[in-house]
Amino acid sequence: MMLHIKIIILIYFFILNTQTHCHSNRVAPIVTIFSMLPTISNRALLGYKISRSTTENISNPNSWDNIGTTNTANDTTYTDATWAQQPSGIYTYIIQSRYSNNVLSTPAFSNTVAYDMNTNVIVNLATSNNMNPVGTVLYLTCVDGDPTHVYQMTATSSTVVFPNVWRGTYTIKASLPGYTKFVETNVQINVNPFTYSLLLTLSPFVFEDDFENYESFSTAFTPWTLIDQDHLAAYGFSGITFPHSGEDRAFIIFAPAETTPAMTDITAHSGNIMAACFASDPANNDWMISPQIHVTTNPSVSFFVRSFTASYGLERFKVYVGTSPNPATMTLVSPAPYVEAPIEWTQFTYSLNAFQNQNIYVAINCVSMDAFIFFVDDFQVSDERTNTLPVTLSSFNAMTLENNSVKIKWTTESETNMSGYHLYRSDDNNLNNAKKITTQLIPATNSSGQNNYSVNDEEVEHSHTYYYWLTSIESNGSCLQNGPVSVRTNDNIETPEIFTLNKLNQSYPNPFKTSTNISYSISGVKNTAVPTEICIYNVKGQKVKTLIIGNHLSGKDFSINWDGTNQQGQKVQTGIYFYKFSTPEYTDIKKMILIK
Repeated sequence: MMLHIKIIILIYFFILNTQTHCHSNRVAPIVTIFSMLPTISNRALLGYKISRSTTENISNPNSWDNIGTTNTANDTTYTDATWAQQPSGIYTYIIQSRYSNNVLSTPAFSNTVAYDMNTNVIVNLATSNNMNPVGTVLYLTCVDGDPTHVYQMTATSSTVVFPNVWRGTYTIKASLPGYTKFVETNVQINVNPFTYSLLLTLSPFVFEDDFENYESFSTAFTPWTLIDQDHLAAYGFSGITFPHSGEDRAFIIFAPAETTPAMTDITAHSGNIMAACFASDPANNDWMISPQIHVTTNPSVSFFVRSFTASYGLERFKVYVGTSPNPATMTLVSPAPYVEAPIEWTQFTYSLNAFQNQNIYVAINCVSMDAFIFFVDDFQVSDERTNTLPVTLSSFNAMTLENNSVKIKWTTESETNMSGYHLYRSDDNNLNNAKKITTQLIPATNSSGQNNYSVNDEEVEHSHTYYYWLTSIESNGSCLQNGPVSVRTNDNIETPEIFTLNKLNQSYPNPFKTSTNISYSISGVKNTAVPTEICIYNVKGQKVKTLIIGNHLSGKDFSINWDGTNQQGQKVQTGIYFYKFSTPEYTDIKKMILIK
């Protein structure tokens, strides 16, 4: 089935806010030109010139593809017959009025139109202790800021499939209680399908919670204990709604992107949701108490907080610790009488040394005075077990690249007395069958900050599943295995097909009376953009008309019709004409005859 795109030229209307794109991108949508085309009173309007450009090149007229012209002012539609031959991307159409004496108006621009911009993303999950990753919450967030390009799924198995994901650059996040939150930025999702594998590592913290795994707007989220001691209705927003807004409650799992309308000015410290306590009049007395946590020596608690605004005063909070979840028996560990939360996300850390080697509960008590919203995120409790690990691995993942190689990446949060790392690969999920693919030890940096490592494995075949293990080697020779992560190379990657034949065929019919078709082929690696031009000349060598100027995909056959008109849309005289076909590597000229 031929895919075309129809352009409707509206001469008399101007409509704002047209910068949208169509998500049904393989079936050609209707593109409407919304800008009013200027008129030139002292010249005759002959028709319109239609061009096409990618959004990246829209500011450079020299890069626009001239795809055709109309020959009368009444021709207000045009079909883009080469739409299906374009590479995936986002396009804009440009219309210019054509006047006598080769005068063109300033251009008018269409809304954007997308072609082949959706792909399927397959995420393979594994855990460092081989536990089932069911319940992992996955987020794919495109950096273009479009809220429709944010995808969330909860794993019901070790493989999660996101259908119809917009191609682009993404941040991938994964969260599962008891494991270190996984975050990777600048992931290029361009191939179809895109396969991505990640390993969730056991959290080095005694207890941590980023609140990502609870249902949005929950007012009860086990294992936390919530106590509303003020028994007052919470504030809400004017013109913004969400479940449990204005109810008498303590804390709520707040998802700003899911309110109606979405609150794009509020972001969590990490992920997409956080715990929140809304103000009550005259004051809050709301508690969020952790589950029981066993700590050893040198324990501490840390978390991030912020105030939504300082307009009504900063939010106030206290931190308590006790051996029971009863607020009356707990001990204040934060400075008296309270601590104020800044309007930017800020981390607070408090020592729990008074509770070493005990089972404890940690409570955050909101005591704001008629303020607005107190936010909490990324709660962590640590002790000596956290501080003595030689390496803290926060992520280990593999992904397929456009050239069908595999990129393996890992991130450490701290390293102590580490020698380095080796990578192993196998055709099956058996470490005993794995072969070392790093010829030399990848040296560790042994820093307390975050460290990022990556290796490209190009010794892979398409349509194949591979398993990768990461071996961490300490200075004393001790080893720790992490993995495996599995990845399947793409099924639809083919060896590039080279076309060595450029060909310009004889026009048909020839001679002709009204119009003739010119067919041609372009050489090169299949589906590579090749600058192409076809022009008509008279016997004096004067250019009569440019039929084609722009990029064509190589390895394909094309055809274009000449209706016996010049660049101004006027009928030319009968006689002999030449048509010239040009690419950077090939030129050919053939003759045709126009008769009465």
